[in-house]
Amino acid sequence: MKRKRVHKVIIALFAIIMVVFVIIVFPPSKGEIPEFKDEEGNELSNSLSEKCYIDIDGDKIGMILLAKDKNKPFMRLWLPDQTS
Repeated sequence: MKRKRVHKVIIALFAIIMVVFVIIVFPPSKGEIPEFKDEEGNELSNSLSEKCYIDIDGDKIGMILLAKDKNKPFMRLWLPDQTS
């Protein structure tokens, strides 16, 4: 009887440790994209930092546009899961 209780305590502690680990490694995010700033903390005037969504054939596609210079942007694109 005592052995089962020890096992339950060990499993509970392991679960708590795993939850804390996941929160530390993957912290919750508000989904905001940080702006590019100079050394003094001012927003760069020609920078771009934007999260947007577009609808293509009924699928919502997410994009993040980043650029310290608007003439040289970087785009990250999230495509919907096609497995279903």
